[in-house]
This record gives sequence, structure tokens and C-alpha cells, in this order.
Amino acid sequence: MVAFNLTQEKIARHPFWDILCFGGDAQLFRKLKQYCDNIYFLDKPCRLINNLQAISPEELNLSLLFVIISKATNISGYFFRRIRAKINNFLPKILVISADKIDGNTRKLLLENEEVLDYLEAYNLKFDILEQKVVSALKVYHEQCICLEAGKREEISLWGGNSQIQQIATFIPGMVFQLKYDSPQDCFFTFVSRAVEDIFECTPEEAIQDINKIISCINEEQNLQLQRVIQLSKQYFTPFNFDCQILTPSGKTKYIRIHSSPQKISKESLVYNGIVIDITVEKQREIALRENALLQKTINTIVAKMRETLDFQSVCNTATAEVRNLLNCDQVAVYKFREDWGGSFVAESCRHDSVSLLRHNQGVWDDSYLQSLQGGRYRYGDILTVDDLDDCELSPCHRQKYREYNIKSLCTVPIFCGNKLWGLLACYYRHRYHWQPRHVNILKQIASQLGIAIEQANLFHEIKRQSEELKQAKEKAEIACKAKSEFIANISHEIRTPLNAILGFADLLRDIITDEKGKDYLEAIITSSNSLLSLLNDILELSKIEAGKMPITYKPMQLTSLLEDIMGVFSLKAKEKNLDFQLIIEENCPDNILFDGARLRQILFNLIGNAIKFTHRGYVKVFARGIDNNDGHCCGFKITVEDTGVGIKEDQLERIFEAFAQECEPTIRQYEGIGLGLTITKRLVSLLQGNIYVESQVGVGSKFTVEFPHVALTSSPETPNPEEKLQPTIPYVLAINQAESDLVTIREYFQKNNHHVICAESEEEAIVLMAEYRPELIFLGVNNSSEREEAFLKMTQELCRNRNVPLILVANPEKSQNLLQKNSSECLLLKPVKEEDLLAVIQRLGSLEPKGKETRYSKTKMSLCHPELRQKMEEVYRKQWQEIKETKIISRIKKFAEKLKEEATKYNDNILLNYAAKIKEDIENLDLESLDKTLNRFPELLTG
Repeated sequence: MVAFNLTQEKIARHPFWDILCFGGDAQLFRKLKQYCDNIYFLDKPCRLINNLQAISPEELNLSLLFVIISKATNISGYFFRRIRAKINNFLPKILVISADKIDGNTRKLLLENEEVLDYLEAYNLKFDILEQKVVSALKVYHEQCICLEAGKREEISLWGGNSQIQQIATFIPGMVFQLKYDSPQDCFFTFVSRAVEDIFECTPEEAIQDINKIISCINEEQNLQLQRVIQLSKQYFTPFNFDCQILTPSGKTKYIRIHSSPQKISKESLVYNGIVIDITVEKQREIALRENALLQKTINTIVAKMRETLDFQSVCNTATAEVRNLLNCDQVAVYKFREDWGGSFVAESCRHDSVSLLRHNQGVWDDSYLQSLQGGRYRYGDILTVDDLDDCELSPCHRQKYREYNIKSLCTVPIFCGNKLWGLLACYYRHRYHWQPRHVNILKQIASQLGIAIEQANLFHEIKRQSEELKQAKEKAEIACKAKSEFIANISHEIRTPLNAILGFADLLRDIITDEKGKDYLEAIITSSNSLLSLLNDILELSKIEAGKMPITYKPMQLTSLLEDIMGVFSLKAKEKNLDFQLIIEENCPDNILFDGARLRQILFNLIGNAIKFTHRGYVKVFARGIDNNDGHCCGFKITVEDTGVGIKEDQLERIFEAFAQECEPTIRQYEGIGLGLTITKRLVSLLQGNIYVESQVGVGSKFTVEFPHVALTSSPETPNPEEKLQPTIPYVLAINQAESDLVTIREYFQKNNHHVICAESEEEAIVLMAEYRPELIFLGVNNSSEREEAFLKMTQELCRNRNVPLILVANPEKSQNLLQKNSSECLLLKPVKEEDLLAVIQRLGSLEPKGKETRYSKTKMSLCHPELRQKMEEVYRKQWQEIKETKIISRIKKFAEKLKEEATKYNDNILLNYAAKIKEDIENLDLESLDKTLNRFPELLTG
């Protein structure tokens, strides 16, 4: 049990007036706390608490108790004495808050209870009422502390016959009085100064003769409160202060403040000496300030809520709801003008029993008067206020319209978006209401903010609309680009077929045409056809990149080996031009990396090929060096191709990477090419997340540098990833420079035997494909006996011998003898290629292999070896296969292939693993014809 014994000095040192709350629920406590936090007395705020354990005695200034009751039976002296016993302090005053409505009997019990200072009802709890009661209680508490501390009692007498007191009272700004008080029924004035005439509108004689002249001006509720305050003052013999509102006989509303101190004239009789001050102006100012602060706080809340969203409807709904809650209107609505100055209501907030402006006639309220004047007075910012519809100067039609909606009073404020009148914000009451200037000003502020919010919402929707249009335009452009790429790919394929026929027939004509002029024409045809074929290949490559179908595959590789292979390919050309051709690899250059070697090879082929093509004397040097990025698992490298060729003008450096861009000088136009090589190179570099730079000077040379800052390192390119051990190894067959009819025969035969056939139409492409796919068999078409073709044949034979890959030459019958004499170790197929001839050559290749080694090119066995796996395929997967074969839904086919792969891994079956991989490859290549053939072969897996 803690005792709180505070002096006046101690009270002054405390920053709060502490109020302790007993009983009630959490919701009522939060509401009381919110109100108490805004109540001030003697420049100190109040603090409501409900737990004494959380605050030490030194930090407490307990001045008032809130005791919350729910039943009248709880009101007893014993009940309050128990509360005082808990805090062990007689100073704090008790304010009873009833959770129920207080009836007459309950009110009587409260007034008779000496422990109760005052009371109020929770259902009618308002800030103004609570503030008045709390301040009055704090005044009693403060003055009681002062009196108890002073401990003084003075002898006093009645003033009634003292003329000197009367003269002095005339100089005091307020009504001076002396009240003889024994009980509420036994009390009267012994003295009243002349100021009573100004305050209560009665004479001093009338007030002294009949105290009800004063009491009747105070309403019943506040009169009961005053009586309660006097009772407490009498009980504790303390001064009291009391503020209340009065209504004078002439109908004026005033606010008064009563200061009074008790004086004993006998053991049971008291007189109260005091003063009554008219504080109407002060109170009105205080109410106005508090109301303005509350209104401004609400306005800020409305503005914040409107700015939280950019949705037009949400902004309007928020504004109407908050304005109605702020001004307690019956109805608030937002009206929007159309282009013809008609309009309709777009948002409203109203009482449930009001006629809806929004739903009635679908919200349309076309005002012919406003339409004819194009917004009328509202265009100039005028505001319409009507306190009483019956006393205004509105036209009869407007008055009738408002009466349909039971509207008695209204205020309409224009809403501007920028400088344009957008609509109206209207507030309506169903009773007479006096529109004060501050309320109209509030509506103006809200309408202004509403206009800004609507303007922002419109701007947001406009931006959203434009973004949607841009998105649709982008999608259309992407579709068009994809269609263009597909068209280029298709048309390139269609052009290539007759072009191959032209080259084939031109090759046949070499041995038929004998005159020199005809041979010149024939060479021109062949040269032009080869140029056109090269152009088609470049266009097709570029279209693949633009369509996003250029696959990037990162595999372990040796950078040094790749560079040396490329130098070997171009060494012959460099030697023919007598150029100094060097490869310089610095020590910090990484070797074992994870990279797409095929694309890097293609990039370097273009750069080194261009360097040799445009250099007639001097050197072409390739530099490889590392880029240190302080990461032990990742590094970078850059490769520079430097030459002493013709060079590039400075103003052309930016254009050389554009499609079909070349220098237009006559000395440059003599070289072959159409300007796609560098375009493809730059895009491939970007796909590999690298950069390309160029430095050049006319007549001095050029330097092209490609750099890849972030490349993963590997321990060894030959070390397979453990996860890749289960991946199927599907053999490849490479066909180089084959006629279309021969290529069809080769492809059909090997596809039936579960092989992939890849085609190369140029020497450079063949070298790239050999390095990337490492084919198990190569077909090389021999069309003529030019030096270039013979050099490529020798290089291919050398590569095949080094990698132990069989090479089959395909040639015309008339050239077969000559080829066999020069290349006796190679197999030869005669044109046109027939399947039986092809089979004979394959069987011959199989007989040349070491004994005991099964030929790789015999017909592949498709049936599964494991009986349990075959049974599972029959019972579980045959039905799925039939469904996907009929529907041909790609997503289901992918899932089917994944399941087959899982089963193949489980049973360690390479045949099923290769079959699932073939399905996946056909889907990735969008080769629907091959996919259909692959699916048709599923029943072969089930044959025992």
C-alpha cells in the first residue's frame, strides 16, 4: 500500500495531472484517454492511467479518479471507501462515469454520496463536457491542497449591511456575491453587486429576494453539477470554481465562471463569498480555436486520404464521406460537368433515410440554367450558400427540385482542375442551418484539394492509358519483328533450294562448256551464286538473333586450344598474302573456362577474317589477356585483333556495326561482303554479356577488341559434370556442301537410325560445327577442283585423321576416278546418292573398325531390354502416348518426355534416354515433322 502525500510545491513540479481509472472496458478507456490527453489545467496536460504498478510514487500526481459503474447498486459509501483504501489518499476527487443511462433514482444516489465529486453518462460522452468536469475537479483539488497546506482559518462576517463592500464591488469586473448556504433548499443571497444586471438581467434586490432568478438561468443538468460542487466544498471546506452556460430572460446565451470560498459562521452554517465573471467572449474564442484546430486536423486527414490513392472514384468517395463526418451534414455529393455543361452526380455520402442523389435518375441532374450560362456563377469561383430554402431567392423550379430531396439548407462550392471548372462539391441539410464563414472556408479548402487530387488521378489514368498503348505497340512490334524473322528464315530456305540447284548445274556445265567466253560466263554465275548464298546465310543468322532463337550453351572449354585452332584455319590465307600472322597469349589469360565456344569461334572468325581480307601488307596479330576482378571462381578475358590494313574513317566507326553498313569509298567497295559480319559479331558479343570496341586510322590499320568481364573458371574441360553423366549421348553426322536431293537421302537414312544430321554450306560454318558438335561421320560434297576447295579438302582430311572421324566424299561420276587416285584412303559416294549405295559405304566403314567393336552406323535397335520397363511402358505410358499423339499439345509432350527420362534413369536404359532426348530436341527446334515421326516410333520400344 502506497501513500501519496503531495504539497503544493510538489504538485507544481509534476508535468502531468494524473487521473486513475477504475473499471470499464478497453474501448471506453481508450476514448477517455484520447480526450484527457487534450485537456490542460494551469498549463499542464492530463494523463489517464489504469495501472499504478507501472508508475513510481515520485512520478505520480494523482488528482482525480474515474470510477466507471454499470449499475446503480454499485453506488455506496463502502464501495468508494474501498477505492480510497487502495490508494490511501484523501485528496484525489472522484468522477463517476456510468455505463448506463442515469435515471432519477441513480442521480439521487450520486448526489447523496459524499465521496462523489461529479458524474456523467458514457453514452453521452463528449470532449466539452468531460473537459469542463475535469477542469472543475482539478480546481477543487488544487485549491484544497493550498488550503490544507496553509492551515489558516479567518474570522468572517456577513456583508449585507456593509456599504463599503458595495462601493468596492462596483469596481470589480464581475458580480460579487455572498451566499448563505445550509442545503440546496435552504440558501439565499445576503449580498449581490450591481453587475448582476449585466450578467443575469435582474436587479440585486430581485436576486436577494428570490435566488431562483439566478438559478433558473442555469439548465437542470449543470445546476445539479453546481449543487454537487457546493456540497463537496462544504464537506471538505474548500473553495470551488465552476464554469457553466446560462440562458438569460431575453434569450441570450452566455458563459459564466464562479469563484467562491466557504466561510463558517457557526458549526453548521456556511456563507460563500465569491464572484461571477462573464467569460462569454473568452469561451467563444476558446471554442472557436478548438473547433478550428479540430477542423484543420480533419482537413489534413481528408487531404492525406485523398493523396493516398490516384483512383478518381476513391478520391471522390473519400472526400464526401469525410466532409459529411466533419460537418455532420445530412448529405454530401460531388457533381461533375459534361462538355455540354450538363452533368451528373458521381459520388455521395448520405444518411440511410435520405433520398439518394446518385441513384435517383442515375445521378443525372441537367440544369438548363447552368447549361445556358456554361456553368454560370461557378465559373468565376462563386459559392452558393442557402440557410433556409424558404427564405432564399432561388427560382421556383430549383426550390421544387431541392424539396424533392428534402433539402432545406445547402452550400455549393466549385471544383477547378487547373483553370477549368470541373464540377461542384455540395453539402445539404434537411433542416435550417446557418453557414458560418469558417465552415464555407473549410469547404473551399477541401474543394481545392479535391481538384488537385482529381487532376492527378486524370493524369495518372492518362499515363496508364499511354503506357498500355505503348505496351500494345511494343507487342505488335515484337510480333511484326518475329514475323519478319520467320519470313526471312523461310524465304532464305526457299531461295537456297533453287540456288543450290543453280550451283549444281553450273558445276556440271564446267565439263560441257569448252569455249573460253562460256567459261567466263559460267564462273560469273558461280561467283554470284556463292555471294548470294553467303548473303542468305548472314541474313538467316541475323534473323535468328533478332528472333531470340540463337541458343547460347555454356560448356567447359580450353581457350588456348580454340585460339590455336582458329589460327590454323586462317594461316593458309595469311601465308598466301605474305602477312605476319601471330597469336600472343599473355600469362594471366585464363584457359579452362565455362563458355560458349561455338559463338566465340564465330566472333573471332568474323574479326580475323575481316582483318586478313582488308590487310595487304604488314601483320595481323591476335592478343589474348586476362581481366582480374578479384574473384577466385570468376575472371574475365579480352581478345584483340590488330592489323595494318586499310583502316576506317573516324566518322564511320559508329556505322560499321549497323546492318548492311559499309564504307562507300571505291577502294573499299572492291571487297566482298554486304556488311552483316560485324553486325552479327556485335550482337553475339552482347548475347554473351560482353563488349566490343574498335580503334582505327585510315592507312594505318584497325584494332578490334572483345572483352568478357565475368567468366566462370573450370578445373578441366574434359571433366564431366556429375549431373551430366545420365544425359544421353546422341551421335551427329555432318554434311558439308551437299546438293538438296542428296542431303534428303542422307538425312532420312540417319534420322531413322537415331542420328542427328547437321549441315554446313560454307567452309567457315563447317569448321565451327566440327568444333561444336564433334560429329562421328562427315560427308563432304566435291563440286569442282579449285584451289580453295582442294585446300579445304586437305584441311578436313587432317581434322578427321586427328579426331579419328570417317570422311565420305560425294562427287559426280565423271570426277570419281580423279578423286580416288588422289584420295584412295577415303570412301566415295556418287551423285545422286541412293540409299543402297549409302548403306554399302556405311557397312564398309563398319568393317574397317577394330574387331569386336559394334558398328555405330548399323540400324539402331529401338526395343527396350528390361522386361519390367517394357511392361510399365505398355500399362502406364501407352495411353498417355495415344492422347498426346492425338492432341499434339506441346506442354503435355514435354511432360511425357520428362517422365520417360526419369524412367530411363531409374532403369539405366540408354535407348529410352535417347528417345526422350530426341523428343525434347524436336520441340526446342520446333521441328513438328520430325517430332511426329519420333512419336510414331514409340510402339517400337514395346516390342520384345
